[in-house]
Amino acid sequence: MSNTAYILMQSGNVALRHNGKSYSIGVDHINYAKIIEALRAEIFDDLDDLLNVAQVLSSNMSGVTINNGIIFYNGQATHNVVTKRILEFMRRDLPYQPLVNFLSNLMQNPSGRAVNELYKFLEHKGFPITPDGCFIAYKGIRRDWLDKYSGKIDNSVGNIVEIPRNQVDDDCRHECSYGLHVGTYEYANGYGEQLVLVKVNPRDCISVPSEENASKLRVCRYEVIEKGETLIDEPMYDDEEEYNGH
Repeated sequence: MSNTAYILMQSGNVALRHNGKSYSIGVDHINYAKIIEALRAEIFDDLDDLLNVAQVLSSNMSGVTINNGIIFYNGQATHNVVTKRILEFMRRDLPYQPLVNFLSNLMQNPSGRAVNELYKFLEHKGFPITPDGCFIAYKGIRRDWLDKYSGKIDNSVGNIVEIPRNQVDDDCRHECSYGLHVGTYEYANGYGEQLVLVKVNPRDCISVPSEENASKLRVCRYEVIEKGETLIDEPMYDDEEEYNGH
């Protein structure tokens, strides 16, 4: 005899009794379609994993969990563009783990504005997200691998460039100011003698542009991962040989 019973209500919600526990599953549940499919096919063994989404997230990245369609970071409900994208990707069965890792990194950023607006800027400008939750940007440099302006910063592949956070202007109204600048292919290609790809952790972003046509942002740390000669057009950057272990 099955230990699973359910009723599909007119609203689309499901009242489910499974393995001695009761569930109310709304149409906005991440695995709603898969749960309905499992119930109709009477494949009840799949329900435990479909219902226990929180375990999926928490086992992959510390601090990030989900409960009843709400994403939590360190136990606090979190609502921003990234959490919406995570839920959307999960519903569409797309690879969401890079976004979970991105959220975990982003929430370590002390700037509330960066937390709320960074992902929107990156998505709008097409910056690729790495599997470990960072993003890839471009930087224009001199032929001798030094920075364009001071001629003192070595941007050779493999180098990590870092300055104190308080030495970066956090006023987004200042388009050109002190700090480390990274940006789009068009921005970097416009002034650099050569281009490099840099990997940036969301926690190290300081000044996120407020204007839609802006193409650069200021950070306090980045890693040079390779020479960037062409435009990356994929949303996820997955060249493990270039940045694995960094």
